[in-house]
Amino acid sequence: MRSLKRELMLKSVVIFIVMFMIFASALYKVSEKMIYQDIQEHNVLLVNLVTERIHQAVEKPVYLVRELKAHLELSGSSVTSEEAVNYLKSVEAVYPFVGQIRIVDGEGNVCIVVPENEMVLNTNVKNESFFGIQNKTFDYVWSNVYISQITYQPTITLSTNLEGYFVVVDLRLDKMTDIIAYEGYEALKGMSLVDLHGNYLIDDQMVNVSQRLRFPNFDAIKASMEQGEAFTAVNGVSDTLYAMTPIHDLFLIIQIDRRDAEKPLAILKIGIAAILFIMIVLSLLLFFMNARRTMRDFKNLHDRALAYAEGHYDYSPADSQFQEFNELQHYMETMAGRISKREKQIQQMNDNLEKMVIERTEQLQEANTTLESTNSILAATNVQLETEMAERQKIEVQMVQMNRTLEAKVKARTKALSESKERLEALNNSLEREIAEHKETVSLLEEKEAALQRAVNSAESANEAKSQFLANMSHEIRTPMNGIIGMIDIFSSTDLSEEQLSYLKTIRASSRTLMTILNDILDFSKMEAGKVQIQHEPFDFHQTLEDIYHLFLTSAKQKGITLDIFGDDGIPMMLLGDGNRLRQVLSNLVGNAIKFTEDGAVVIQVKLLNESAKTAKIQIAVKDTGIGIDDANKDRLFQRFSRFNNKWESRVQGTGLGLAISKMLVELMGGSISFNSTKGVGSTFYIEMTFEKYSALTADGNQELEAQQITFEGWKLLLAEDDPTSAFMMQTFLKRYGIEVHRVSDGEQAVTKALSEAFDIVLMDVNMPYVDGLEASRRFRKEGILNRAGKSMIIIAMTAYAMQGDREKCINAGMDDYISKPINFELLIDRLSHYREQVGTNEQSVSDIEVQHITSETHLNATDAADGLALDVVMSALRIASGLDEMTCIEVIKTYLEQSAEIMTALRADGDTGKLLHKLKGSSGNVRAEAIMNLAQRAETLYKMGNHKETFALIDNIEKQLDSYRRAFSDQYHSML
Repeated sequence: MRSLKRELMLKSVVIFIVMFMIFASALYKVSEKMIYQDIQEHNVLLVNLVTERIHQAVEKPVYLVRELKAHLELSGSSVTSEEAVNYLKSVEAVYPFVGQIRIVDGEGNVCIVVPENEMVLNTNVKNESFFGIQNKTFDYVWSNVYISQITYQPTITLSTNLEGYFVVVDLRLDKMTDIIAYEGYEALKGMSLVDLHGNYLIDDQMVNVSQRLRFPNFDAIKASMEQGEAFTAVNGVSDTLYAMTPIHDLFLIIQIDRRDAEKPLAILKIGIAAILFIMIVLSLLLFFMNARRTMRDFKNLHDRALAYAEGHYDYSPADSQFQEFNELQHYMETMAGRISKREKQIQQMNDNLEKMVIERTEQLQEANTTLESTNSILAATNVQLETEMAERQKIEVQMVQMNRTLEAKVKARTKALSESKERLEALNNSLEREIAEHKETVSLLEEKEAALQRAVNSAESANEAKSQFLANMSHEIRTPMNGIIGMIDIFSSTDLSEEQLSYLKTIRASSRTLMTILNDILDFSKMEAGKVQIQHEPFDFHQTLEDIYHLFLTSAKQKGITLDIFGDDGIPMMLLGDGNRLRQVLSNLVGNAIKFTEDGAVVIQVKLLNESAKTAKIQIAVKDTGIGIDDANKDRLFQRFSRFNNKWESRVQGTGLGLAISKMLVELMGGSISFNSTKGVGSTFYIEMTFEKYSALTADGNQELEAQQITFEGWKLLLAEDDPTSAFMMQTFLKRYGIEVHRVSDGEQAVTKALSEAFDIVLMDVNMPYVDGLEASRRFRKEGILNRAGKSMIIIAMTAYAMQGDREKCINAGMDDYISKPINFELLIDRLSHYREQVGTNEQSVSDIEVQHITSETHLNATDAADGLALDVVMSALRIASGLDEMTCIEVIKTYLEQSAEIMTALRADGDTGKLLHKLKGSSGNVRAEAIMNLAQRAETLYKMGNHKETFALIDNIEKQLDSYRRAFSDQYHSML
């Protein structure tokens, strides 16, 4: 039952609250609109102020340069005069935002620098953007924002042409922060000036500008501005409101503290809530007062109703002050009179009814006496009927029993049939459900299979497009790199000055860096596609480590750090695996260790973890004392393209793929890679791999060593190459070997030239205009073009494509061989020599082929060793092969001679002869001391065969040759150290 009092109260309160909330909402909306209009007016004021300051900031340096022009014209002085320089110095001293002023001549050389800076003076700025523009105009030219290499602060450059010179003024943006300074607006949180891409230009925190950071949520703020919204709150719940306004080619982003700006609204909310609470309390008080008076009248009515119910029809309460209640009481009194009258009538009727009942009872008693006499007669008749009924009941009992038996049988049969029917129906329903489910499953499987097939097709298409892109990128980069590296090799063999050698070294280093980046990208793409094949072949594990040591020894010494290698005894020499991939991983780890270590040492530690009859588990640790890695960056270390934001990363080169590739290669070889590092202390990288041991029979002494210098006099070669640089490099190189070279620029010209003129061999570039190398090769085979010897024309492909499957494409097109760009000239000569018999020319070697058989009767004396390269030839070969300058090569030779002396001392002290000879052979080969390398190789072979006598005879010859090198080194280069 509902309470009337509660219902009246709730309805009154609800109506009041609804009306009050409508009024409060309207008031709040009006107030909010007024507040945001005030914020908008402040924003317009700020935009106008910043715009005016930007105009002033732009005009001030222009005014200074214009004043310099007027000053020079008035005084008649030159722009490079002392008076002009003094004026520039005063400008730089007075205006803090002027970072540097340069005077550049028409050739791009820096003549004057204010303030003075020897590093900038006399440098050439032709490559800077303003130089090319200033040669076409005398107007003022502004550069893009960049980080100055002198101040390491965001800088913009203003330049103008003055009397044939360029006045270049570097303006420091970190000194112009007053452009966005403003006081007097409490809700203003900050202002930032950004470019069209959202990059910070001027900000309260200039570190955002120095790091070239992008304004957070720039795209969302810009999208809101383009939609016409004056303000936006990122994600709708931010405590900061953003307003973006374009100013020229920039954006001004104003950040407003939402809580401060909306403080009047918060106060208004509190006031409305307080008023609402007070009004509700007052309305409840008024309601309770009225309800009390009203409920008193209701109670009187309730008491009168109870009195009437108990029969007290004369009950009369006091009158009410409300007319309605008095009328209601009057109606109740009238009703009570009528009820009293009706009760009297009912009582009289009850009395009459009782009299009639008594009379009827007497009549029934008389009738009952008559019935008793009749019943006695009927009793006798009833006895007779009962006898007949007993017999009849007996017969009926027998019939009932028979009927029950029949019914039981019918029910049993019916029940059996019903159960069978229910089982059949359940089985049928189950089969129908299974069939429906099977159909749905088949339909879903077909849909999923179709979707999966579409996804596979899409993935294959994407993968094919990616492979094609990488192949095209490889070609586009490798083609010019072929010309660059080839010309470096040719230029290295000419007479060069020290300065030219230094330039050449820089070019070679840059080329190698670019090729390393390209190879890293291609390797990573192959690994992602699962196309990297890990070789399983014998390799010399000790030689691999020794090669890594000698490869980085010079780099370590140049940085003044120590490079050491230590290993456990008993580590097998020959193992089965991919030695080249292991060398690639170690080169990456050791190179990184040296690169990030300024002082201290880099140590390569090799441990034999466990060994069985067939396998050996080896751990290789590369430890450095470098900068280390902080905890925040450790999780990203092996991620692709991962580079950390620190001063070291900006000073070193790389793609950020090295460690990711190393991790993939180690895992492909069945190993694992891990590390531990402490920032500021150093890092240690661990590689753990299990190798199979390799065992093979030692050679029986019939090995042959060849040494020959080949010429190709009389050869006639057709070169199909569209790149002029690569063509010039190839022609220059091949002519040195006596080859007559004819060059064409595309495949069509190659076919035409070969049909009209006979050649011995064809070098065919794959990617050429009009008709490419593949199509040209097919035409060669279709036309049946022969060489001068009457045999099938030899076609060798040259291509910058280096993806898996490119070689097969060339072979399938009819080509005989394949060389990738940049061209390895040693490999090219080897390939040409391979086809000497098919070319059929009769040229001879510069020197006869010399075969030496190492047997137990071999006798070599000091004269054989003396026939090796002289020290100056070794020095020249090392410079050409490595690209190092003369002083660095001298340091390398000095280190080699010191190390070889230690090895010879160990050999005389009955050390491990086989390992020491192998180490000497490797270090001699690295410095191009081929005579000693050959002697060490022969001695190592004889030692493995058990011929110790001849081995130590050769060791004596090696020591004599080393002594001659030391004497020559002391005479020629000691004074230069």
